[in-house]
Amino acid sequence: MARNMAVKNKQKRNSRRIDWSIGTVSKKSIKIGSVFFVICFVFILISQVSKINGSVLPIEKIEFHGATKHIDKSLMIKQLKEITDSGMLSIDLPAVRLKIKQNPWVEQVEIRKQWPETLIVNLIEEVPLAVMNDSFLLAGGEIVHKTAGSSAENLTKLEVTNLTGMQKQEVADISRELLSVSQVLDLNLFSVDKVIQDESNSWTVLTKNDLRIKIGRKNQMQRIERLLQVYVAIENKSRLRSIDLRYRNGFAVELHPKLNQSEIGS
Repeated sequence: MARNMAVKNKQKRNSRRIDWSIGTVSKKSIKIGSVFFVICFVFILISQVSKINGSVLPIEKIEFHGATKHIDKSLMIKQLKEITDSGMLSIDLPAVRLKIKQNPWVEQVEIRKQWPETLIVNLIEEVPLAVMNDSFLLAGGEIVHKTAGSSAENLTKLEVTNLTGMQKQEVADISRELLSVSQVLDLNLFSVDKVIQDESNSWTVLTKNDLRIKIGRKNQMQRIERLLQVYVAIENKSRLRSIDLRYRNGFAVELHPKLNQSEIGS
C-alpha cells in the first residue's frame, strides 16, 4: 500500500509540472504573438504612410531664398515634382538636395521643412567668371549656355576657337590662364574686353578702347610683365592701335595716324 501511495504522489507531482510548463508555453506564445502582431502593424503602417501623407500632408509650396539671376525656379519645381509628391512626412530631403545640385548654377543649397505645407530652399548661386564662346564660364570650369534674359554685362569675353573636344579640366586650365592675363591688364588700366585664343593657340587681347595686344603662343605672362615694365614710358598712349609682344627681347607698337587740328575738332 505504501508503494501504491508513493506512485500516486509521483504522478501528481508530474502532472503539476506538466500543467505549469504548458502554462508557461502559453504565456510565451502570447507574448511572441503580440510582438509579431505589433511588428506587422507597424510595417503595414510604414508601407502605407507615403500614400496617406501625400494626400493628408501634401507639399503645397516651395519657397526659394537667396539672390539668383540665372536659376530657373519654375523649371526646378517641375523637376522636383516626383520627389515632393510624397508629402511632408515622407519627403526625402537628401534626394531633393541631390536633384537641385545637378543644376550647374547651384553652388550651395540647404533645405528644410516649414510645417504644415512648405519646403524652404536656400540657394547660393554660382558667379560667372566670364563669357566663353557665347556661354557662361563658371568657377569650376563648367560652361553653361546663356538663356533668354541672362545678363553678361561687365564680364570679360573669352573666345577659344578649338574648344570642341576639350576635357573639362583643359577648359578650366585655359580659362584660368586667359582670365589671369585679363586681370593683370585690368589692374594696369587696360580695361580688357575680350581675350582670344585662335586655331594656332595664339593669344590676342582686345581692350575696350580698341587696343589690340598680340601675345602669341608661349610665355604669355612673361610677355605681359615685360610690357607692363615699360608701358608707363610709352608716349601718346591714346594713339596706340596695337602692341605686338611676339619678339624675343622687346615688342612693337602700331599707332593710329596722327590727326590734324581740323580732324580733332570735327
